[in-house]
Amino acid sequence: MSLINSGLLFGLVLAGIPVILHMVMRARPKRIEFPALRLLKAKQASNSRRMQLRQFLLLLLRILVIAVLVLAVARPSLPAASYGLRWWEWLTLIAVAAMSIGGYYAWNRFDPSHRSSEVQREKRTRRRTWCAGGGLLAALLLTGVPWGLRVRAELVDPHNSAMENIPVAAVLVFDNSPSMNYRQDSLTRLEAAKELVREHVEQLPEGSRAAVATLNREEEIIFQADLPGATSTLDSIEITSAPDSVNRAVRRAIQAQVLDRERIQQEAGTGEENDLFVREIYLATDLAESAWDIPDEAGIRDLLVEHDWLRLYLIDVGVESPVNLSLSNLRLSDQTAISGRSVEVAATISAAGQTETTATVELMLVDRHGRETRVGAPHTVKLQSGSTNVALELPIRSNEEFIEGFLRLTNVDPLADDNTQYFSLAVSPSLRVLVVADKLLQARQVSEALQPEDARRTGQTTLCQCTTVTTSQLSQTSLAGYDVVCLANCARPDPTVWSNLNRYVRNGGGLFVVAGNTAISPPAWSTAEARELLPAVPVGPVRYLNEPAHLTPAGTSHRLEETYQKNPELLTELGYVNFTRTMAVESVAADARILMRFTGPAERPALSERRVGSGRVLMFCSAMDNLPGEGSDWNDLS
Repeated sequence: MSLINSGLLFGLVLAGIPVILHMVMRARPKRIEFPALRLLKAKQASNSRRMQLRQFLLLLLRILVIAVLVLAVARPSLPAASYGLRWWEWLTLIAVAAMSIGGYYAWNRFDPSHRSSEVQREKRTRRRTWCAGGGLLAALLLTGVPWGLRVRAELVDPHNSAMENIPVAAVLVFDNSPSMNYRQDSLTRLEAAKELVREHVEQLPEGSRAAVATLNREEEIIFQADLPGATSTLDSIEITSAPDSVNRAVRRAIQAQVLDRERIQQEAGTGEENDLFVREIYLATDLAESAWDIPDEAGIRDLLVEHDWLRLYLIDVGVESPVNLSLSNLRLSDQTAISGRSVEVAATISAAGQTETTATVELMLVDRHGRETRVGAPHTVKLQSGSTNVALELPIRSNEEFIEGFLRLTNVDPLADDNTQYFSLAVSPSLRVLVVADKLLQARQVSEALQPEDARRTGQTTLCQCTTVTTSQLSQTSLAGYDVVCLANCARPDPTVWSNLNRYVRNGGGLFVVAGNTAISPPAWSTAEARELLPAVPVGPVRYLNEPAHLTPAGTSHRLEETYQKNPELLTELGYVNFTRTMAVESVAADARILMRFTGPAERPALSERRVGSGRVLMFCSAMDNLPGEGSDWNDLS
């Protein structure tokens, strides 16, 4: 036992005041001989014991009153244990009292002596004292000693089963991840968990406290003042679309129990080893693997070993053999769509315990007002074991900057939360590209690759809208109206051209440089203005004599290489083109990156990138056409 105001125990000294008063104020008989007092003197022997007992009891009562007042002010606190008598202890106590009373009456009834009433009264008083004393001794041995041993065992071993009536401080952790919306027998797993936990909380001992926790991130765990206050918050728990892991939620619950235990110990003064509550954590979950961190980075096992006074209980509300259809891994063919073209929206359909053989998917768009519009007809897919891929075409006919929508399974299954996958993509008009070459014929094939002639004649929307000018016309052309400038094999650009392009790129424009012609003059490409802009400086063409070279990614983390890694077919097609010449470069800028190389002895740079101001420059070191006498001498493009 510990005391909050231990200094007030000195007040127990005041309990001696009744003793002093008793000694001072006790009656002292005077010796006066009267005939009437002789009768009283004859009864003195029988009455003296009774008076002494009454005076002693009165003295004891006065001492107890003062002691109780002092202890009440000192506010003693006891560690958590079941101090009340159990039912069998009450029965033992009642039996001892009944035996004492019955023994007293039986003793008087079967007394064979026939003496005077005064003698009989004295004998009854003596028998009453013996029966009361024997009853108290029997109650102490049969009830008091077992009660003390039981309480001591509860204090020594907090996990003793005898502590079932001690108040509990419980944290109720609910898994509210999307999988808990699985419905069975008209109840979701979350609703079933609420019912089970509510029934258990109602059975907790009187004086218990509880706190409710979920998988919501940055959630504060607060103990309610009483159990009804905690159960009233269960109805407000809802499924979250971005849950934290169960491991971290349990870790937060453990930390909340540790902090609350320290606070209670400090306020009650029970010391570090004792607590006023049994500490428990209840975790209600469906044991879905997606909600857990594996391995356990939160260290729950180590925390439970460290805090061995804490218990963790698992409430499994999962379904043994779930049946579910789900959509996952949504993919878009382009993150930025061109108005008038189409984007492919693909996803993976997974079936678990499914008896159906087909699934129906529909593509929906959502406008700025939240209205949903279906695109095309629903698409039916035949289900295979494991997973099945599905792809739908989305025509872009919107003038908005962004498009939002979703893919949805129309099949009805117990878990609807994973039947929908959302997407958004940007919409932009066609890129305006200015193609610059010494002769318009040299720019024709580059322009044709970006904007096919057939699409131009029919008015079909293409990724690029190309305009071609000669190198001599470039100085009179405003570059501000173009998204990209393509410099195709310009032999001798003057410093003014480089300066204008430098200013254009620094303001956020894009420049694509093709250096794949024997007419290129290295001195014109190595001026100070050119070096400020280009990723590298051309020094002259190099021929591959033994075998042609091919393009290969350089092993960087660029989006270009990621595209080839996701699409191995593109990388295979890239190897079909043979290059017999390349433009050798030197003085590669420190801030330039080599994105692709030519296979061969030197692994010469093929495509390099450099950021200049707010824009960037790409440089390709070979020909991109197959014109006779020009690109045809550099590659075998058909």
